[in-house]
Amino acid sequence: IPLYVIIFLGYLASKKLNADKGTVANILIYLVVPFVFFLGGYQLEIQLGTLLLPFVVYGICTVVSLIFLQIGKVSFNDSTKNLLPLASALGNTGYFGIPVTLMLFGESAFSLAVIATLGDAIFGFSLGYYFVSRGRYTVKDSLLRVAKMPAIYAFLLGVIVGQTGIVFDETLLSTFDLFKGAYSILGLMIVGIGLGATKLEHIDKKFMSLAFTGRFLAWPILVLGLLWLDSQFAGVFTEEMQKVLILFSMCPLAANTVAFATELK
Repeated sequence: IPLYVIIFLGYLASKKLNADKGTVANILIYLVVPFVFFLGGYQLEIQLGTLLLPFVVYGICTVVSLIFLQIGKVSFNDSTKNLLPLASALGNTGYFGIPVTLMLFGESAFSLAVIATLGDAIFGFSLGYYFVSRGRYTVKDSLLRVAKMPAIYAFLLGVIVGQTGIVFDETLLSTFDLFKGAYSILGLMIVGIGLGATKLEHIDKKFMSLAFTGRFLAWPILVLGLLWLDSQFAGVFTEEMQKVLILFSMCPLAANTVAFATELK
C-alpha cells in the first residue's frame, strides 16, 4: 500500500502542481541512481552463487527484449517499436521487487534481491537504453548515449573501491542510504506523474497488451523453465534464490521505462 501511495502522490503532483516528469527523470538517472549503484557495487560480496543472479536476470531480460524487438518491428511503424523491448523485459524490481522481497521473505532473501536487481538495472541502463534511443538516433549516436550513462561507471567504481578494502565511515554510508530512499520515492513518483499526464484515449492498447505479455507471460515461462532445468541437472539455485527469481518474474513494468522515454523524447 505505501508504494501505491507514493505513486498517487506523483499523480497529484502532476495534476495539482504541474510537476515536470522530464526534470524528475533527469534527476533520477543522472544524480540519484549513480550513488545507489556505487553503494551496490561497494557492498557487493563476490561469491559464485550470488554473482550468478544478476547474470541470470540480465540474460532473461536480453532474451525477452530481443523477442519483443522483432515483434515491435512488425507491430509498429514509429519509435514505439523501440520502446517495446524495454517495456516488456524490464521489471520494477528496484522500486517494487526489493521492498516486497523484504516483507515476504526476510533479510536474507532481501540481500539476494538487491544483487539480482543489479542485472535488471544494468540491462536497463545499457542494452535497454540502447533499444529506446535507437528510436531516434543512429547506432553510433545510441552507443555514445549509452556510454554517457553514469550508472554503469558508478557501479564499476563501487566494485573496485569495495574490493580494494577501503572502508567508509558510518556517516558517509548513511548519506548513501538517503539516495537509496530517494531512488525508490522518485522512481515511484515518476510513474504517478506519467499517469497524471496521460489521457485514457491516448493509451496504446496494442502496445500495453504486448508489454504485459512480455512481463507476465514470457518472463515467468523463462524463469520457471530455467528453475526446472536447474532442479533436474545442476542444483545451483537455493530455495531463496528461486523465490527471488519467481517474484522478479511477476514484477510490474519498470518505472525506468517512463524515465528513459521521457529523457529521450
